Amino acid sequence: MDHPSDGVPPPESLLLTPPELFAIVTEGIYRCASVEFINLSFLKTLRLRTILTLNPERPTKPIQALLASSESNNTNNNNHNNNDNSNHSNSANSCIEWRHTSLPLHASGDAWTAPRHENTVKRWREAIAVLAEERRPVLVVDPGGMFCGVIRRVLMGWNFTSVILEYRSFLGTKARYAVEEFLEAVDVDALREPFQSGSSTTTTTTSTSSSPLARSAASNPQQHQHQEAHPHDQSDNRFSDHDGDEHNHINAHNVAIDDN
Repeated sequence: MDHPSDGVPPPESLLLTPPELFAIVTEGIYRCASVEFINLSFLKTLRLRTILTLNPERPTKPIQALLASSESNNTNNNNHNNNDNSNHSNSANSCIEWRHTSLPLHASGDAWTAPRHENTVKRWREAIAVLAEERRPVLVVDPGGMFCGVIRRVLMGWNFTSVILEYRSFLGTKARYAVEEFLEAVDVDALREPFQSGSSTTTTTTSTSSSPLARSAASNPQQHQHQEAHPHDQSDNRFSDHDGDEHNHINAHNVAIDDN
């Protein structure tokens, strides 16, 4: 028997439904193929700081709703803190930052030269920098699976075979041969360079000669092959982002990654 006036929401509204192909990439980085309204309650539990979408379009209506909700919560929390004369703040009270970009699969020439094109490397570095520690937790909306494949190779040192096995397990019949070619030919060293210890764009937090990124790349990638299926297996691949004012943390809803 229904009780529409008792103020209790229907059972289905209490369910936490993850987005399509949702998984944990590593600590503070999540992936999914798309975001729908039914997923919003679940995503709010992640206390996201950043959402990265891999297309140049405006965010979908469900993502817009999530951004608006975080902005509203931030305003309410600020008002509460002001009334209490409190300066306390944390990531849970921050607006979610939306970042978007369209990454080239073929910048010029064929699939074996495009991944090493100067513009391709630049655009990928900028996108990877969004995953910096201060922007986490990050949700990457990656329907094609290519971005997550690249960061597996660049940030975690996975070998090509492991990356392709994971890519095919996620995409199934939608896997594309051109993407697999790109993942094999991508210039790992060029993309990794800004995030390694000693780079002018990176600040290390240890006194060792290699950064956590470099140590991660040197580890056995096979142990991470099924990381999404085992979220508790988390690898140490934190890195810092100091790419200039363009990538400073801001509470903005419409921030495009520079593609000039």
